Order: sequence, then C-alpha cells, then structure tokens
Amino acid sequence: MNISEMAVGKVYSFAMRSPVIYGARVEKARMMAVGDIDVGKLIAPIEQQYSQIYPSLPAGTPFDAAGCKYYVFKQLNGEMIAIADQWIVEGSIEEIQRIVFDVKIYDGNLGDVAKIKAALAAIGKTEVVITAV
Repeated sequence: MNISEMAVGKVYSFAMRSPVIYGARVEKARMMAVGDIDVGKLIAPIEQQYSQIYPSLPAGTPFDAAGCKYYVFKQLNGEMIAIADQWIVEGSIEEIQRIVFDVKIYDGNLGDVAKIKAALAAIGKTEVVITAV
C-alpha cells in the first residue's frame, strides 16, 4: 500500500526509515489526521525530530520539514504521534483489518479477569473489555 492510499480512521502497521524516535516499526496505529507541519507541531517537536531522522533518509532528500505531509496516529497505548511522509518506508504499509471477538466463559469467577487479560496480552491482544454478568 502507498502512503497516499492511507485514510483517516483506519489502522496501519508500517516500517520507519529510522528507529531513532518511534522504533523500527509502528504497529496497529489508528490514523487520526493528516496535515502540514503546523498539525505535526501540535503533537510533537517536529523540527527536532526531523533533524534526528534526516540522516536516515535517502540520499538527495531535501532538508525541508515544512514541505512534508504529517500523519497523526494514535498508538495502542493511547499515545499520539506525528510522522512525516518521508519517514515511512513506502511499500511497507499494511492496513490492519480488525475483527471483534465476543467470547463467553460460563464457569469463570471474578478472580479470572486478570488472568484472562494477562493471557491475551501474552499473544499481543491488549484492547480487551471483560464484562462480568
């Protein structure tokens, strides 16, 4: 998938050109907004981040933080991040199709809630709601 195909409200995982700020990959982040440098500055110190990441960009990339398009994402932990289009590895973007599971456990007790959440977290499932009926 290309950067230009991403849409607000959808969830994406992708590789970063530099791991210096957000790591080598951004995983399962929901796109919240797209804008210019002023939008990015609402979320992060863009000029500082751009200077740190610039050495990892392809040779010949102009040093122009203001000329980038900025994508605002909400990560799984709730943190909001702003990422310049140049920082994303083109072709590494994958849209995450979400499926919601509704599971009923008929022989549980309230002491099981933490264990169930821990078991699900062990396989990377952290967006969990458990309701006792």
